[in-house]
Amino acid sequence: MADSNRIQFITIASTGNSQDFGDLLSNYNDHTACSNSTRGIIGYKSTSTSINTLEFVTIASAGNAADFGDYVTHQNRNTGVADSTRAVFAGGRVSGAKSNVMEYVTISTLGDTTDFGDLTVARDQHYGSSAAHGGIA
Repeated sequence: MADSNRIQFITIASTGNSQDFGDLLSNYNDHTACSNSTRGIIGYKSTSTSINTLEFVTIASAGNAADFGDYVTHQNRNTGVADSTRAVFAGGRVSGAKSNVMEYVTISTLGDTTDFGDLTVARDQHYGSSAAHGGIA
């Protein structure tokens, strides 16, 4: 897949095509994302550059992403899950090897990730899902 900076959204309550939301700060692929009802966080680590960043959007209004912080562990191909307070990024690849690292941020504040713990098995290119009570990766 080609690198892109496009952010699109759909309205879940009705069927239809996606619409333009805004742009990321640069062109990337291998994104992960999660959100609460206020803020969406998009994370990515470029495999070809030293970019290792988290960006955010305010869900209630379309617009471009802004810088949120950085991953502490340089990982890509991870998954994100969230509840109303915290976003957790799990697994992925670190220095080319599958990772069991989990890191989190507090969604309402900007900043870098903090250690959350470890997955029971190192994995990458997996998917997560979450509800108000927590996430499954």
